[in-house]
Amino acid sequence: MDMWDAENTGNAEAIEAAVAQAVHDCRATMLESSYRKYSEDGGVTGFAILAESHICVNTWHEERMVAIDVFFCGSLDPYASITALRDVFRPSRIDISEHKRLLGTRITHPNIVEAL
Repeated sequence: MDMWDAENTGNAEAIEAAVAQAVHDCRATMLESSYRKYSEDGGVTGFAILAESHICVNTWHEERMVAIDVFFCGSLDPYASITALRDVFRPSRIDISEHKRLLGTRITHPNIVEAL
């Protein structure tokens, strides 16, 4: 998801707390996380490595813009992360795009691939 006219884009601690809440809300399992603020007026890059994959946040403080990737394996609902992330950034606009991957591989769906 992309967030525009966002707040807290330079606050690594607030972003880390929001991602932790998003992980909890999605019922995912946090394995580790790291957040880095690039300069006093710079943006933040952070990630949460999950047992089910990851969440990555990149902010552009000077642009008040946020790009967030929520990537899950299995049946977890990535949309459950939106509230915690929206609450910390309070954007005026959110754009969400969904990309489904590995839907037609021999390992995940052998019958579908053979039919194609």
